[in-house]
Amino acid sequence: MAYTVMVVDDSETIRSVLERSLSMTRLPVEKVITAVNGQDALDKMKDAWVDIVFSDIHMPVMDGIKLFSTMQEDPELREIPVVIISTEGSATRIEELKVQTARALLDLCTAAPDNPLQREAIHFCHGFLVGALAYHMAEHSGPEGKPLVCLPDPPISRNEAVTMFVDWLKAHPELMDERPVETEFRFLIEKWPCKR
Repeated sequence: MAYTVMVVDDSETIRSVLERSLSMTRLPVEKVITAVNGQDALDKMKDAWVDIVFSDIHMPVMDGIKLFSTMQEDPELREIPVVIISTEGSATRIEELKVQTARALLDLCTAAPDNPLQREAIHFCHGFLVGALAYHMAEHSGPEGKPLVCLPDPPISRNEAVTMFVDWLKAHPELMDERPVETEFRFLIEKWPCKR
């Protein structure tokens, strides 16, 4: 399967360098579509399917952050992976690119098999869920600890737990815009509350 890649940058030089770099890789890239800003990218995605987007952050008309958030709101575009290419290193910008909602986490957890970044998305999903739970358990361990969640004994597999979370979240669409950690703990407390 060959991929269609979109490169979004207001610099013609950067677009050319990325296009050339992609052609030199061993990745099966069938076509590279270029756009000069986020709005141009959205307009071009109306006419052509794209498998992955490489985007700059700072661009006129529509920047990369707005492009990414607009794509996340569109059911047809939200599963397209977006790779941000930028020299921007501010903590604020980095924070804007993190998984902000339960819907975004669900999209990662349910990445389609034909998504070129499916493996990475699933690993991120598992890592996010396991990491939040491990932090909670560590914070509330010891004789004074009062954990909110008491996992079953014998334990279930991580894959089973993630599948249960995904199914639960799909059944609760009203929670899709909540922060993902809060949503995870709603599920965990409902499923495995500690007896007090």
